Amino acid sequence: MRDARRRRHPNSWRLTFDEGLLLGLRPVRLLAGRARANWRWHGPLTARERLRAWRLGLLYQSYALYDLASHDPADFLKDHVDIDYFVSESSRGAIGDKLTLLLSMRATGVPTPTGLGYILHGRVHPLDTAGCPKMPVDWLEQSAELTAGFVLRPNAGGGGRGVHIFQPEGAGRYATAARSLSANELAAEMERLDGYLITRFVEQHAYARALHPPTPNTLRLLTIWDLETKRPYVAAAAQLVGRPGRGALSSFSGGVGGLSVEVDLSSGVLGRAVSLTGDGRRRSSDTHPDTGAPISGVEVPCWRRIADTVERAASVVPHSPYVGWDLLLDDASEVQMIEANPRPGVFAWQAHRPLLEDPRARRFFEHLGLA
Repeated sequence: MRDARRRRHPNSWRLTFDEGLLLGLRPVRLLAGRARANWRWHGPLTARERLRAWRLGLLYQSYALYDLASHDPADFLKDHVDIDYFVSESSRGAIGDKLTLLLSMRATGVPTPTGLGYILHGRVHPLDTAGCPKMPVDWLEQSAELTAGFVLRPNAGGGGRGVHIFQPEGAGRYATAARSLSANELAAEMERLDGYLITRFVEQHAYARALHPPTPNTLRLLTIWDLETKRPYVAAAAQLVGRPGRGALSSFSGGVGGLSVEVDLSSGVLGRAVSLTGDGRRRSSDTHPDTGAPISGVEVPCWRRIADTVERAASVVPHSPYVGWDLLLDDASEVQMIEANPRPGVFAWQAHRPLLEDPRARRFFEHLGLA
């Protein structure tokens, strides 16, 4: 198994004993994971549709979200694909650890939001100085970086879980999407945190702000390693857009949360917005369903530079051949890399078109035995 795996893998990574054991159990894990996810689904699928979803290797959620009528179902990457076992442990740590990613991207010239501190066991360790750890209340009083606001995010994990954005209101108060806190109240909450990264808030570009002003509307790009050129390339892109009452971020998880908008890879022009309705049906529109703001036809500025930046970032981590990147274009038209995921969900991209329609992507996943 070890030799066969090494032949299939584009960068010839070796399996550890534990990874080989887990890979051998992969069919059981896939079946159990799919059954668990489907058990939670309460959308309007008939018994025949549920059976077809099983046969296609799709979750019920994916079956409802994807435009199967316009595409060959065989071109969709199946759910619960375990690419995790084809990425080394060190690679998962380098990409999934937000502090490590921030430092490595900064060292290679890829722009990232300014790192202000790291919360460990309720104490703030400043990143911009060699100072000693501080109590949160002292850090809030002494930091000069908070006038533009700041973001607290768990150092591990994804999907926007646990992320909080704070904007100064004056008079020692800070506002989130849902409430206002005094400096002492905020400090008390920070003292309960562990393993959180603090970064300066990034003001988004006017094009993104117009889509839905209350939320940071991020771009999500997928890079895949081209087996022929031995270089990463942008295989898919989506603009995520927030919605009222759906949290402070523009997260999109299987159609739940915000909106996913396809980005044309050659021009950077936005297509239609896709989401699931409250009763689990696919909805596609040219405008924001809640505000009526125009979406389809909007052009992402500096698109070629954005794609080039992401491909450069992906080339820094060749041991991660399949990465989802979240980024913002700021109000100065600079790319800001927010985070990366070594095992990204594909909902945001396949809501528009299947990944395996791209011949290079198909070769990559077939090479790993995952398509």
